Amino acid sequence: MLYNYGIQQLKMREVMESAISLMGHFLSKLFYKNEGNIRNQYCQETISNVKWRISLASLLTEMSKALYPFQDRKGTKLKYSKWAVVVRDYLPSIVTRLPIKPYIEISEVKFQVERGLAEILVPDHVSVYNTGSKIRTTTIHNIKGETLDSVMVVSSLDKKSKGGHWEDWFNQSPTTSDEHEHKRYGYVAMSRPKHLLVLATPKLRAIDRAFLRG
Repeated sequence: MLYNYGIQQLKMREVMESAISLMGHFLSKLFYKNEGNIRNQYCQETISNVKWRISLASLLTEMSKALYPFQDRKGTKLKYSKWAVVVRDYLPSIVTRLPIKPYIEISEVKFQVERGLAEILVPDHVSVYNTGSKIRTTTIHNIKGETLDSVMVVSSLDKKSKGGHWEDWFNQSPTTSDEHEHKRYGYVAMSRPKHLLVLATPKLRAIDRAFLRG
């Protein structure tokens, strides 16, 4: 049972990572001349990877409310040709939420449905993954202002993640604006739960464990 649960969580993580990468590719192709660091979800050079990922996750949340579940107001399933019109109409809203200014004007942005998909029903074609789990997985940015019964905050393995590693959240002497911002991430995340806080970190040295216990 625990093994199956672990597999489900692993698959969910893979789905989320895929969604964020695809969103980054989508924005890069439409608004940033197909530039960006592919290894970091097509992150643009003028923004940190962590801020880029937060923006992608936030955009995915907002877009899902407007563009999902691929049907009109009457509940009729949409074909790709019709859904593409809905997406085009939503593009100006996406532009207002972009983390950095687009390289091209919205009037110059063009995209089209892949050949052969126009008459296919979107919900019948898209594979929807559902684990049945009630565990919510989201970003620190998206739970700002919320109060939850319990929270697990997961640290990045990489100390160079620019705000995603636990040491960034507990910085005792921040000096730069980024360091202050990263420390604020930690405060936001770890002040959400009412009853239980779990902090998941890479393997700790004895000095680090003592520091956290303190």
